[in-house]
This record gives sequence, structure tokens and C-alpha cells, in this order.
Amino acid sequence: MTKPRELWFIAGWIALLFSCWLAGSILDLSIYLPHKIPVFAGLGLFCIVAVVAGLRWVQTRRSVKQVRWGWFVALWVLVAILYVIVFPMSLQKADRNDSYDALNLSSAQLLHHHFPYYVHAYTGGLVTHMPGALFLALPFQMLGRVSLQNLFWLGMFMWLTTKFFRFRSTALAFLLVILANAHTLVNILDGADYPINWMYICISAVLFLSFAERGPHWKFAASGLFLGVALSSRPTHIFVIFPLVLAYLVQRIGTMAALRRVTLPLLAMTVVTAPFYLYDPAHFAPLHNTDHLNFLPEQLQHPMLVLLIVLAVAVSCAGFFIRLTLPRFFLLAGIASAVLLVTPGILCALIRNFSHDGLIFMGYSDAAACFLSLWAFRCMEDQFAVEREGSISPQPGKDSPHLLCKKPALSL
Repeated sequence: MTKPRELWFIAGWIALLFSCWLAGSILDLSIYLPHKIPVFAGLGLFCIVAVVAGLRWVQTRRSVKQVRWGWFVALWVLVAILYVIVFPMSLQKADRNDSYDALNLSSAQLLHHHFPYYVHAYTGGLVTHMPGALFLALPFQMLGRVSLQNLFWLGMFMWLTTKFFRFRSTALAFLLVILANAHTLVNILDGADYPINWMYICISAVLFLSFAERGPHWKFAASGLFLGVALSSRPTHIFVIFPLVLAYLVQRIGTMAALRRVTLPLLAMTVVTAPFYLYDPAHFAPLHNTDHLNFLPEQLQHPMLVLLIVLAVAVSCAGFFIRLTLPRFFLLAGIASAVLLVTPGILCALIRNFSHDGLIFMGYSDAAACFLSLWAFRCMEDQFAVEREGSISPQPGKDSPHLLCKKPALSL
């Protein structure tokens, strides 16, 4: 029989998952279903409760069976089919996704050895992607369609979740909730890189942490280069992810060894980013982007940006003072991302009375929702293990950040 304390925990996780889903979906609901938001909000809550209840029923049984890989393949194929249908239609829209347009144009410029920040999206907006995002998009630009990267990184992220969680049933439940986020799914289908940006950040961070302490040198080098390029994809990752990576390694291999390890991704990030900035600092658009604060008076935008960055860094640096596990790594990453990206959306919504214009920045909540959901589903998995066995009995390798090493070692 479930204890009241355990029910409170489950209710808290459901509330967190619903808040993340609603924050990411509210903009698209206001666009496509403006008069039925309460109905679909209730439906979303019901689906999240059903997913959590189903997951608990499966994992509190004495004999927990792994979900077949076919379910993940089927989910990826479903998204791929929707992409094939929706993406060509989205290109015909007068208000097509300007993020995809900017990425497509700038990566094409880079492919032809031109400075990518002189172009603008069809709306006239700046290219806000940092060079790392352009380099990661380059192979798909060479294939003729940069939006194909969305399907590639979605598949890689699905694989990562099967390594992060002890049971594939948890990974499948997590993916269903994440892809039910309207803004995430719409962006994947429209070709925008917002969702896959936090996907490859998760992948690169986990791979680097897996090989920074142990593992073959070539894998450490490859993962460090990958993390460096990924950090150069959006400025926010430098403030949110990098301090946590350093704090995580300091706790495990010591300060000097950790500093030596993180030198590689820092160097890679600098090599990727600095030439573009030095070529024309005035037109290096990612550092001149304050669009998410344009609802404030101009004189307040810069101080508010500085304040949010300081607060986000402070949250990430809390990792130096608590014992970090991989789930806690993503918990702090989620809180720091929310401080930096969700706070402007909430302020804008309040100032503009929750109009469509007031909700437009809530789409930036995707990254925070992903990080927090990774933590929440991992906590649920642990709680269900307690209910099932009276104590946590992790499977070998599933409780470790060293997911791809032969000798995993991490306790929750």
C-alpha cells in the first residue's frame, strides 16, 4: 500500500512535469486553439497522470521487464513520418519558422566560406546561433536539408535516455512527455533547432563526463571536442552547463585534474567561436541578441540580462557545494536554465496580460523542461524501486555517469 509521503512525492513530480509541459505548450495552444486552452490543459494533465501511473504500475511489480527496442524505433518513425508531411508544408507558410530560416541561410553561407552573420532571416531578425550550432548543422546542409539534423539528434537522444535510466520503460515514458510538449514537437517538425540544441548538449555533457575520469584517451578527446562545439551553440550553455561540468569533475578527480580535463572543451569552444567574433565583432549577432527582453524599457534590458546571468551562474555554481550525481546535475541545469530563459517569459506574460505577444517567450522553457524532467523521471524510478523492493537495487551501469565505460561507479 502506498504511503501518504510517497503519494506526495508522486503528486509533486506530476505537478512539475505538468508545469514544464504547460510552459512549453501554452504558446502553440494560444495560436492554434485559443478558445480551448483549458480543455487541452486538462487533457495534458490527465495524460501525464496516466503516464506516471502506468510507469509506477509497471515498475512496482516484482518482475520488471524491459520495454522492447521496437517501441523506440516506432516512436522515432512516427516523428519522422510527421516531419516528412509537416516540414514541406511549413515552408509554404507566410509565417514560417524564422529560426530554421536563419540557421539554413547562415550554415549555407558557412558552407561556401562566407561570413555567416551578414545574412538575416526572412523576418529581418539576426542569426542568433553561435558558430558551434552552424558547424553541427553543416553535414546536414551538405546533404541538402539542414532540418534533417532534428531527426538525427532525436534518435541519438533516444539512445542516451536508455543509458541514463535504469529501465527502458522510464526512458519511453520520459520521451512521450517531452514530445507531447507542443513547442518541442512543432519545432522538430518545422526544422528549428531549439529542441535538438538541448538534446546534443545533454549527449555531449554525458559523454564527456563518462570519459573525463576514465576511458580511452581517444574517446576523452572526441567527447571533449564535441562538448566544446556544443557549448559554442548557444551562449546560455556556457553559463549553465560549463560550471556544472567543472563542479562534477572536481568532486571526483580533484581540482587540478578537473581543470586540466575541462581545458579541452574550453579550447575547442574558443577555437570554434573566436575567429568569427574577431573577424567582425560588430556583426557577431549572438552577443547582440536581447530580443527576449525587448518587452522591457531599453535602459532596463542590459541590467536585467546581467542580473539573470549572475543568478543562473550562481545556481550552477551551487554544484560545488552539494554532492553531484548525474540526476542532480540536470536538476541544477534545469533550475539555472529556467532562471535565465523562463523568467523573461513569465515577466513578459504578466506585463502583456497573457496575450499571444506576452506568451511568445515561453517557448524558451524547452531546455529547462528537458533537464528537470530527466531529474524527475530518475527520481520516480528510484522511488518505485523502493516501493518494489524496500531498497534501491540498481542494475550495473545504469546508476553511473560513466555510461560507456567498463567500470561504472556512482551512487545516488
